[in-house]
Amino acid sequence: MTLEATQRALLDLHEENAGHFLAGKDGHFFWVSDKFSEIVDREREECLGLEWLKSVASAEEVLVFGNWDFATNTGAPCNFSFTTKSGLRILLRSVPVLDQKDTVIGFVGNIKALE
Repeated sequence: MTLEATQRALLDLHEENAGHFLAGKDGHFFWVSDKFSEIVDREREECLGLEWLKSVASAEEVLVFGNWDFATNTGAPCNFSFTTKSGLRILLRSVPVLDQKDTVIGFVGNIKALE
C-alpha cells in the first residue's frame, strides 16, 4: 500500500460515531478511544492487549484471528464484522502500518455498531 493510499484510507476511517484503535500486527491493542470502549461495553483498560477479544462471541474468535492473520501476511486492509457476546454486530475496518521494508508492523482502524 503506497503512502498516498494509506493516507486516503486513514481519512476514510475517521468517522464521528466510530471507536478508534491502534494495534500491533498480532492483534494486541495498544490504544483504544473512549467511543471504542463504549461500543464494546468494556472499560478502556479491558480492551488493551488481546482483552478486546473477550467482547467477541466465542463462535467467531477463529474468524476474527483468520482475518487478522490474512491482513498481516498480505498487507491488505483488515475489514470484517463480528458479533459481540451481547449480540451487537460490529464492523471493524483498519489499514496496515508498514515499516521501511513494507512489512506490516501494526494497524490503525475503527469499529462501529451495525444497525
